[in-house]
Amino acid sequence: MKLNRIKLTGAPRSPLLEDDRQVLDMIFQSRIRTFVVVFGIFTAYVLYKALPYLLSHDMTQFSAGICAFVLIIIAPGLLVFFLRIWPYRRDLQAGFKFVVYEQVIDKKYFPITGQYFLSLEDVNYMHHEVEESVWLSVNIGDRYPVYFAAHSHYAFNLRGRITMM
Repeated sequence: MKLNRIKLTGAPRSPLLEDDRQVLDMIFQSRIRTFVVVFGIFTAYVLYKALPYLLSHDMTQFSAGICAFVLIIIAPGLLVFFLRIWPYRRDLQAGFKFVVYEQVIDKKYFPITGQYFLSLEDVNYMHHEVEESVWLSVNIGDRYPVYFAAHSHYAFNLRGRITMM
């Protein structure tokens, strides 16, 4: 889910709370661990396949293999890292989040799970989980603040998730 950058133009800023920092750090750490493992396995496999060419000293085939390695493994790996993982670290370093006010179009309560949701006009962040006191105090048509991280566009929420129902 990506937030439209135009919405953040001129949006007010708020400092990151400690809970927000923990959520961003947890996401960054889990993604970086997964990335390192997957990238490491792919790199080891490609180097294993390139080893016979390296040992035979046939540099024409080896240089073609290195080019293929760079194009197939390293370039997409760097794209994934800088587009999907590093923005969470940048958010931690920046230390602030944006506040965007969305209109409440519906309120939902699930008695079995005890969860309260506000349905927002933004289709990307349609259902925002809130506490009971907030759910009771907000009316349909009110503007509700939604907090977004500056670089990853992560939407901060109760228990850290936005759900699409």
